[in-house]
Amino acid sequence: MAKPFEEKLARTKQLIRLFANMPNACVSCSFGKDSMVVLYLALQVNPKIPVNFNNTLIEFPETMKLKTKIASDWTLNLSELRPEKGVNFRTINERIVREGLRMDDGRKHSNICCYHLKEGSVLSGGVRNRCCRNGGKSISSFIS
Repeated sequence: MAKPFEEKLARTKQLIRLFANMPNACVSCSFGKDSMVVLYLALQVNPKIPVNFNNTLIEFPETMKLKTKIASDWTLNLSELRPEKGVNFRTINERIVREGLRMDDGRKHSNICCYHLKEGSVLSGGVRNRCCRNGGKSISSFIS
């Protein structure tokens, strides 16, 4: 049975209060509906919390417009992370086809894309140096 909304919201706020003011706290935000709620709630606790946006280079123009508007209107402490040069959805898909890559452990090919377009940019893009060093994690990873 699903928990009532009020219970979920209270638990989310509790987790955010617990983590938002830690020295290495940050929020990952895709500027979609779910991450916007987490961002909004985190900013209520820590208005200066670092915010990370993973630009996969295949974002909808409307998402990019919203990101720019929210970053300005809410004066976000925003970092935009991008995949390594030459890495994009097309090149990853071509590699999957060319090398006949398979995910025999039940995972999807999307894991390959996510690693190169999202996780790789986090690891090489300075986020660990910026807000997640010493084992810090994004608040978003605790909420979702």
